[in-house]
Amino acid sequence: SLGHGVLFSYGVAAEHATITKGLTFTFASFFLEDGTPLPEGGGDRATRIARAMIAGHRIYALMDKGVPEEHQWLIRGQPNCFLPFDRIGLDPFKQRFPVTLRSEGTVRGTGGLDIVSDDCATTVPGLFAAGDAASREILVGPVSGGGSPNASWAIASGTWSGRGAASFAAQLGKRIHTRPVRALGGAGLRPLKGAAGEGFTRELTQAVQAETLPLEVNYFRNAKRIAQSRSELDAVWAAARDHLGAADNNARHAVRAREAASMLATARLIWASADVRSESRGLHRRSDLPALDESQTHRIHCQGVDAPVATPDPLTAKVPCLMIE
Repeated sequence: SLGHGVLFSYGVAAEHATITKGLTFTFASFFLEDGTPLPEGGGDRATRIARAMIAGHRIYALMDKGVPEEHQWLIRGQPNCFLPFDRIGLDPFKQRFPVTLRSEGTVRGTGGLDIVSDDCATTVPGLFAAGDAASREILVGPVSGGGSPNASWAIASGTWSGRGAASFAAQLGKRIHTRPVRALGGAGLRPLKGAAGEGFTRELTQAVQAETLPLEVNYFRNAKRIAQSRSELDAVWAAARDHLGAADNNARHAVRAREAASMLATARLIWASADVRSESRGLHRRSDLPALDESQTHRIHCQGVDAPVATPDPLTAKVPCLMIE
């Protein structure tokens, strides 16, 4: 990971939509609520929007760049981006519309489960990973990869991991039905002091969101804020171990509780990773350390649930990317 544990990025989207494809917005100009252009200095498009939003501004866009022929090409090439505009009867090429930054979550494959062999095995015996769940940094480096590499990775890793899982199962033979297993899940499944129920699950989810979603918390980082988020989430984890679970044995409530536990565990790994990257790189923006440090050209390897640990992986600095054509 680049300091996120997993990718947790922000994408520009219309306020009334959730699609964050950046291509469409290369045809857009951006404005503050009073009609003045969004200030140009201070970083890329998303960073300038983030600064303005943190300052309390509402941002508007107008897709006024290009010519009509290019606009039609854009509509045909990215039809899902324009459906939200069609639904509200707004022409984005002629009418301004409010935009925001949406958290995309852990969806782009930068980071993910570490692959330790060519059959996509992980460090857990019998667990194989593929697609976005598996780290594909050996393929594309510290970027998401784009459509073609990502599709290639999904197909290839799915094939490799399937073969690996089948081979692992075959090697077990008759032991597959008799080998000893034990349940590992704690938070969200087997709370130590009794499940507090659905209300506690909602409160815990909100607590995690408070330490991950706000732009002033996660878009621009600094050592003090990282330490604060880690402390807050450690306390939430302790409460989750004791009380997060479905008090009524309701299946839907049990799923929600386990999802909340997963969100919390992921957030703690994100901040543990961010804490050890003392520079700014990619989506990891440190306001107290704005420069890129070439000596930190490596991944961050993070692990652990009750006690997350993040450590630099300097060996990755020597591994070339294997871009698939």
